Amino acid sequence: ELGDYENARKAADILIKSTDPEVLSTGQSVSILIALKEDRIEEAEGLLEQIESPAGVLYFSAYIKRAKGELVEAIQLVTELISTHGNDLVWMPRAELLSALIYQDLAEEQPEPYLDSAKQTARQVRNIYAGTYTAALAQRMEASIAELQKKIEAEAAARAEAERKAQAEVRARAEARAKSVFGDEEDAAEDGDAAAVQDENADTQSEDTEQDDTAQ
Repeated sequence: ELGDYENARKAADILIKSTDPEVLSTGQSVSILIALKEDRIEEAEGLLEQIESPAGVLYFSAYIKRAKGELVEAIQLVTELISTHGNDLVWMPRAELLSALIYQDLAEEQPEPYLDSAKQTARQVRNIYAGTYTAALAQRMEASIAELQKKIEAEAAARAEAERKAQAEVRARAEARAKSVFGDEEDAAEDGDAAAVQDENADTQSEDTEQDDTAQ
């Protein structure tokens, strides 16, 4: 967390004037992160050219890809960093933490399989770097991922309920139509039966009349 960006920017400006390579690298890193936090992506890309560490270049390239929303490309760069600079104690913790963050971003759009990847990666970082600031960040990330999981599960439940209601409405309309059709047929049958009875009564009355006339 960069907190107060203005103060962080001033600190970074001081650090990048240092002749100490490690201090200089820290200043450059903070400058890039501030630019990305403030959506100044082109500035961050320009600052990237000042990074001398190959692992650092991969790390911030991935961070910039994430800022652009190019998450698949971002995770590919992090994977490359981890596979080629596994012994770099400076960039490896950052890379593993960043990978968990990108997995979390991916899970927003596609929970499977990225939500599990985010949880497992954050837990692994917390365990490997126990007692460090990186572990504390990983623990905070785990809490954020848990909240995301609750959100995803709630949205899935809401979709399932909406689908259940829609299906119930479709069934209700179908049953109403069927009842209407069968009701009309039953009414027609009843009308037909009534007419048949009337015809039968009429025939009976006609026969009785003919018998009376004959008798007379």
